[in-house]
Amino acid sequence: MKALIINDVHKKYHNGVHAVKGISLSIDELSFTAFLGKNGAGKSTLMHMMSTLTEITSGSIKMFDYDVTKDDEKIRSLIGIVFQHSMMDGILTVYDNLSIRGSMYGLSKESLHNRILEVSKTLDIEELLKREYGSLSGGQRRKVDIARALLHQPRILILDEPTTGLDPKSRQELWEYIHQLRVSSSMTILLTTHYLEEVMDADQVIVINEGLMIENASSHALREKYTRTKLYLSGNGPLEQSLIQDSIQYVVHQNRYVIPLSSPFESVEIVSKYQPLIQSFEVIQGTMDDVFFALTSEDQ
Repeated sequence: MKALIINDVHKKYHNGVHAVKGISLSIDELSFTAFLGKNGAGKSTLMHMMSTLTEITSGSIKMFDYDVTKDDEKIRSLIGIVFQHSMMDGILTVYDNLSIRGSMYGLSKESLHNRILEVSKTLDIEELLKREYGSLSGGQRRKVDIARALLHQPRILILDEPTTGLDPKSRQELWEYIHQLRVSSSMTILLTTHYLEEVMDADQVIVINEGLMIENASSHALREKYTRTKLYLSGNGPLEQSLIQDSIQYVVHQNRYVIPLSSPFESVEIVSKYQPLIQSFEVIQGTMDDVFFALTSEDQ
């Protein structure tokens, strides 16, 4: 089943900015989809339209057969959103914050209490419930923000750059919890991010540039299409002389010889041939950084 169908959606603002320029795509239920793009590319605007926070100029968005603009109240009950900036009150406890936000979903007092405890256990924030939200670390606040988004058991979790400003350890821990949630709660996850490593596990990577969708594929497919595998060799002078003699193209980077490959298997032949001259070697596939720069470069 399709969780989301976007058809020729545009967003034009009164100041003349055309932020989204005719994007069409579909997303499967229970998938993990990442929206990737530079600042101002239009990815957050698209997220805001699909979550009913920003009006659509033209086109249509369907979420589980419900239409954005026509069925907004129903759509809001289907989604949980974690914004870049928190909606919580810093002087209230975590429990009070969750209770106030949760009461907006129409849950009874007892049902809401039980749901707060359930979500807190899932995200491992039970010990934080009595603490003031403002006293928490960045990683702890993000977990609480996600807990708030999950109280009404949404079918789609929208994460708008959820790890911005977090240290590497907190980012890693947060993503471990998010992936656990995807399995345990059977949710569709939509993500916008600047961190390219966060899209590596995505079923679908949608690259947006200047309001246009310029790619829609898995991270593996994008790396296969836009990057080349490279062989890194460390060795002495005779190694370089042999590479030159055999007309093998290379560049020197940090005292290593870097050879672009047509296929990863090409490295086997090269390493075997020059083994006596090689001190160490490494085969590295192109990264999502390479994909991103290839797709969003102004010189493309």
